[in-house]
Amino acid sequence: MPSRVPTRVPPVAPPSPRGGSGYALTVAGVLLWGTLGISGAQAIAHTGMSAVMVSALRLVIAGVLLLPVVVASGELVRTPRTRAVVRRVVVTGVGTAAFACLYLEAIPYLGVATATVVSLGTCPVAVVTATALRRAELPSAGTALGTAAAVLGLVLVCSAPSKEAGRTGSLALGIALAALSGLAFAAVTVLNRSPAPGLRPAPLLALSSIVGAVVSALAAVALGDAAIRGDASGAGWLLFMALVPTVLGYLLFYHGLSRGLPATTASVLSLLEVVSATALAVVFLGERLPPLGVAGLLLVLASAQAVRPSRSRLDAGSPRHGRR
Repeated sequence: MPSRVPTRVPPVAPPSPRGGSGYALTVAGVLLWGTLGISGAQAIAHTGMSAVMVSALRLVIAGVLLLPVVVASGELVRTPRTRAVVRRVVVTGVGTAAFACLYLEAIPYLGVATATVVSLGTCPVAVVTATALRRAELPSAGTALGTAAAVLGLVLVCSAPSKEAGRTGSLALGIALAALSGLAFAAVTVLNRSPAPGLRPAPLLALSSIVGAVVSALAAVALGDAAIRGDASGAGWLLFMALVPTVLGYLLFYHGLSRGLPATTASVLSLLEVVSATALAVVFLGERLPPLGVAGLLLVLASAQAVRPSRSRLDAGSPRHGRR
């Protein structure tokens, strides 16, 4: 997603106590995701293609950009062909495709800002809940506080949607699509809470992008929206979608998580995408954010600060795989 796409994700290397740098890298990746919504909306507008087909082409381009890199570096050859690795790549690809397609489909109903808030606001709640149920214990105070602030921010933003919300269809349908995209991202995050042995960030992103592209293309064919068309501007926006929020954004996010950042913390940080996405939507798309929406965004920023790892938490968490 703003994005975005859409991401939103698991440790892929042995954890280390460098959670401070992991926090910074994860935040940087999430902020780049915020460009997905506006670039996706522009790509759809300039090409006339469906959101599903735009998502498929974005993932194809991302895979094409990354595959030569992982082949030349030898990372692809060193990636083990185990069942665990194959399962991780396939599920991550399918989840990424579902997240991106549902999110882009929600934008015409809600506008970029609200679609991003609903989609990503669903993710930390689902991840924290699933983690608490799996461990049979309550989350830490910082995680609980950060998640609560994020949820309250989501409620405030959605309580006063922009004038663009619902202008081309059902508001309820848009919210449902955005929430489902958030659940898809949450499912991938929970599934990838522990690393797949031998699977590095670049090969995971390259291979899962190809899988996601195939899934998205099949969905477009099934929906009868598989036509490829557009102009140079549309192609430029597609390239931007593939390079900035997908390749750069996800690589920063994956590498951040590989430095010991817990999945619960990362899921709350993913809400920072709302900040960059909303700012871009207001500046470039003319969307309006009322005072309640501004207050909601401030709470999102507060939630990111609440889950920021302290040195004592890093030292205490590193022997336990960085878990809370």
